[in-house]
Amino acid sequence: MGLKRAMMIGLDSADPVQVRRLMDEGKMPNLKKLLEEYGTANKSLAMLGALPSVTPPNWCSIATGNLPATHGVTCYGNASIGNIGWEEMNWTSRNVTSDFIWEQFSREGKRSIMLSYCEAWPPRVEDEYTVMIDGSGVVPFLRISIDYQKVVRLEEGDFQMQFIPHAMKTDNTDCIIMGDQYDDMVKQSKAGEINQAIPWAVPDIVSYPAGVEMPDLTGHDADTEEAYRPSKADQIKSPLKNPTNWSFELPQGAKEATVILNSGMIRRYLVISASDGIHYDTVTIYKNKKTAEPMGQVIGSGWSEFIYDYYFKGDEEHKVGYKINLIDIAKDGSSAIIYFSHVSDIDNFDYFYPKSMGPKIYDAIGPYMQFASVDVRGDHKENDRLVLETYAKHGCEWFADAAHWLFKEYPDWQLFYVHIHSIDNFQHWFVNETVPGTNPDYQYYRDLIDQVYVYNDMFIGEMMKYLDDDTSIIVTSDHGCMPKSAGDHYGGIGSIGGISTGVMYKLGYTALVKDEDGNILKDARGKAQIDWANTKAIAHRSSHIMINLKGREPNGIVEPEDYHQLVLDIISDLYNYRNEDGKRVIAHCFTRDEMAYLGMGGVHCGDIFFQLVPTFNNEHANTFSSAHHEGWSMQNLCILGGAGIKHGGFIDRTIRISDIVPTICHLTDTGMPGNVEGGVIYQALEGFNETKYDRGDEWALPTGKRLIK
Repeated sequence: MGLKRAMMIGLDSADPVQVRRLMDEGKMPNLKKLLEEYGTANKSLAMLGALPSVTPPNWCSIATGNLPATHGVTCYGNASIGNIGWEEMNWTSRNVTSDFIWEQFSREGKRSIMLSYCEAWPPRVEDEYTVMIDGSGVVPFLRISIDYQKVVRLEEGDFQMQFIPHAMKTDNTDCIIMGDQYDDMVKQSKAGEINQAIPWAVPDIVSYPAGVEMPDLTGHDADTEEAYRPSKADQIKSPLKNPTNWSFELPQGAKEATVILNSGMIRRYLVISASDGIHYDTVTIYKNKKTAEPMGQVIGSGWSEFIYDYYFKGDEEHKVGYKINLIDIAKDGSSAIIYFSHVSDIDNFDYFYPKSMGPKIYDAIGPYMQFASVDVRGDHKENDRLVLETYAKHGCEWFADAAHWLFKEYPDWQLFYVHIHSIDNFQHWFVNETVPGTNPDYQYYRDLIDQVYVYNDMFIGEMMKYLDDDTSIIVTSDHGCMPKSAGDHYGGIGSIGGISTGVMYKLGYTALVKDEDGNILKDARGKAQIDWANTKAIAHRSSHIMINLKGREPNGIVEPEDYHQLVLDIISDLYNYRNEDGKRVIAHCFTRDEMAYLGMGGVHCGDIFFQLVPTFNNEHANTFSSAHHEGWSMQNLCILGGAGIKHGGFIDRTIRISDIVPTICHLTDTGMPGNVEGGVIYQALEGFNETKYDRGDEWALPTGKRLIK
């Protein structure tokens, strides 16, 4: 017998309903094989998740074995009673108040590997048994981007090169935060200037160092929906000319162009040519006109290999990596469009533990390729292709390469936690377009999302190569995803970040600053400002109502003796609220006493916890994980396979998200973390006999059920 090992493969937002369909259609053969030949699940392939149905709380439960009231992560962003309206990033271990499973493994001298796992970074235990690659963003290494993606357009002509930088969004949709922006944020935070100077994107992505004051986000009006089809890039237009002053010979008929990179600090030279001497189909990038060795090249459509360059960061040179894609080129060489990916600082090893692992893994498999998000010609399908190739295909390939390298480098590993985020982003962007009646291309969007599942299944296939008599695999998701029905729109309450003023303003509980004529004032970002002197309560984050209580909140106006009745009044008004179509928006409301039954509570929860009717759900985050809508579900995926797991057949037991950690501990003969609340999924274990009942009519009384012999 060898070391007992367990893999927890986390596919963010994977919907069991879609997984079942794709397995039946032959598009997820690896996961189907894991289920049918090596493992088991319940018939729905699902488990009950934590609330709210959003990323950080659920991945935290999968890593701790308990629910948000215990681990303290209660939404996408973190907020606290007593600091009404403030919010910070929640993708960090600093906010977790429970033991992680890998910390228990460490206590027992067992090695754990965490690859881009949400909530794990930074490591709270730094020892020889812990191996970790940053997971505090939707993809690894978001915070080491040193230059933004670019669309370079080359055209014949006599004109000056043009550079148009991308515009930083003022909401939470700009997923890349540059290092200098982060430094400025810290300085401005200390100077008390952050509310005016820093866009909302920063607290969603950047992890704040200890002692840095959070920005006051009370002015943020979150009455918007998730960003649809990301599209932002620096734009460069440069003239194509006949080559001059090259110290070596270029292909016959070649044309040259210059591009500025690294915020204008360096220049590189592009050469387009014809590989067959007739039709132009090649782009080559050179460091200068004296060095004959090209930095990178693309022939035909597709991607270059990684291009290694040196950029300036302050006064220092840093080795960086990026790729280029030849999007289009005229056969006569009169024009070309080239995509430059985000640029990663691969001299920065701050997001590896131990740091010594960083240069080794870069040398072995190369850096991670950041995702594309561009609109090249107003043709969104070109953008979709680039995003799919970078975020799903290349991303999953890099994850597989990284896992193989990690297992080889640390052959004594016994626990592996990995988190892949591509399904979630594609479903956010496109799931509402998959409903018939929303647009004529709904099948195109279904197929686009399906392809992301296919790439994630390929990763699972790579991990299944390690299945043996000592290794088990559990494949999970943190939530599913559901579209709105055709014609339905944002309900005016519930957003993963910020304050939703729509419904609460209409009901009279949230007041907004107005001018002398009664018009709502907006700040420089176009966001409404809260009038705290007249605000009784706000809707904050995905699912929380916070009372502006006197003596508790900085600008509190609600008297403590009025608190209980105000809570009841708000709940009553929310249940009675109807949108412009006469539809009910709020499905459930819970007081602080009642939310404890849901595993919610503590200082990081509001005074009321609410959930929405499924069609007004924000793709996810605002509806119970058991919900279904328009052929999709909010359910969490859970399939178990490998050593110690039953092979074939289904179990009847309801699996809960807090059961993953105790089950892994049982399979690996590891003690339970100190805060564990879940239970071992015994019914899934090899050799355990689950008593089966013929339930007959689903409405039959329990006394009418028949025991199956």
